[in-house]
Amino acid sequence: MSATHLLLNIVGSYRTGPASGGVEIWQTGVRLGLWTGAGQPDDLGDLTPFDLAAASLSDSGTGWTASSNWTTEMGINDFDPVDYLGSQVEPAVRALITSAIFCSDVQVDEVNLYPIREPDGKVEPAPGYFQGSPATLTFTGTKPSGAGSQGLPPQCTTVASLRTLQTGKRGRGRMYLPPQPTSYMSNLVLSAAATLAIGNAMVTFLEAIRLPYSVGGIWCAPIVTGAPYTNYSAIKNVLVDNVVDTQQRRRRSIAGTVDTSPVDPWA
Repeated sequence: MSATHLLLNIVGSYRTGPASGGVEIWQTGVRLGLWTGAGQPDDLGDLTPFDLAAASLSDSGTGWTASSNWTTEMGINDFDPVDYLGSQVEPAVRALITSAIFCSDVQVDEVNLYPIREPDGKVEPAPGYFQGSPATLTFTGTKPSGAGSQGLPPQCTTVASLRTLQTGKRGRGRMYLPPQPTSYMSNLVLSAAATLAIGNAMVTFLEAIRLPYSVGGIWCAPIVTGAPYTNYSAIKNVLVDNVVDTQQRRRRSIAGTVDTSPVDPWA
């Protein structure tokens, strides 16, 4: 059983107010390519399938635990999903979420790493399992949260557009981010300083989750790919629009408080 790439999903919720307690959640993600061989991978190319093996992996650190029922078999050097989550992803996600680009209501709960197969883009199960599952890192105790002020509504989202050398839709990806602080707004759009700060924070995050060949004999880098998931484009730029987007699925369960004002229809 094999996969062609990985999908990293960051899942969070809200600390305070009517959206807290899991009433509303948010998630955003990016795809990752894996390559063996000392030579730096091309910016555009074919994904190389890698085998999965059943495993029972676990690890923990300050404020987090991680586990997985799968690992990779890539030849001389293998990619350990739990080690990657604990050593690379956890500090990168923590630094991103606790920055000032996110409002103080936002918190991160867990990170999931899925092995994705071709051509249907579904999660590939490890041998012996009927259904695919992610390697998961769960934040414990006081969860990392945004350092900004009070934020925009949950359905308001800034989009980090991921650009590659591939032209057209197949060369573009999107990350829908959790809400920004209201202080980032200026005349109904994000200020120039805000879009710059968001873009810089996303670049820092994407570069922090990379793995150079010198670390473990495997390259790992953020990519854009799509059906049938056989080729990739390495992410080269992050674009941030100053117009705030919306995602209605982030505002499903929050209970509003409705005030009724009577109208006298007759003079």
